[in-house]
Amino acid sequence: MLDTPTPPISTALQTLMKQHGISENELSKRSGVPQASIHRMVNGKIKSPKYANVEKIARALGVTPDFLMKSPHENSRSTHGAGYLTIGPQMAGASCTFTSVMTPIAQLTTALFQKKPPVYLYPEVSWREVRHQEKLQDAGFVSKKSHYYSEHQAIGQGFWMTMQGDSMSAPVGLTPTLPEGTKILFDTGQRTRPGRIVLALLSEHSSPTCRLLVDEGGQLLLKPLNPVYPLTSLSDATAIIATALEAKYQL
Repeated sequence: MLDTPTPPISTALQTLMKQHGISENELSKRSGVPQASIHRMVNGKIKSPKYANVEKIARALGVTPDFLMKSPHENSRSTHGAGYLTIGPQMAGASCTFTSVMTPIAQLTTALFQKKPPVYLYPEVSWREVRHQEKLQDAGFVSKKSHYYSEHQAIGQGFWMTMQGDSMSAPVGLTPTLPEGTKILFDTGQRTRPGRIVLALLSEHSSPTCRLLVDEGGQLLLKPLNPVYPLTSLSDATAIIATALEAKYQL
């Protein structure tokens, strides 16, 4: 009698869950898929899982549905498509330069064969929601959000946001640049200093603003990367609520 091959999704889930350090129960909370279904997928009991469930699990793990359903060999041959490219793996340095380009899906494929550094999952929140940071500590709220991974461990509350508009889109050839659609990982506990990308509230009732914090002649200013937009002086009413750690743009 021939051995039944292990479904690709079983191998992928086992690897990703170990890499993220999450249990079946935690993955169930984040994805909205029943734990019993996840358990059967992890243990190879379901050869053809419902695609809707695969989509939810993939979103919670920060990968594509195709990545979960393909074999490691197939994924190693196709490391592009609906994934994300990291354009700013380290944004916390004073220079704020982009140092490399990497393909996370390729990294996850490699993880099937060798040990990788810890990977952390953070929720994506809207520009309106981030004004209410207490929600980031609400497990019920967080579990309903899409999650994306990062190798950066947040000191405080970590969360992703998607850039809107072109105020942080630098002229062609200049870096850093954060064009519309870029996903940015922010950390509420990271130390803020000039040269870092920050998220600020200019006043108690204002919308969040993403800018580069600069020091010009001893005065702290919020600088857009697009020179068409004006610089903004920090006032007593200004609150810097988070500092950027990483940026990714969607393919």
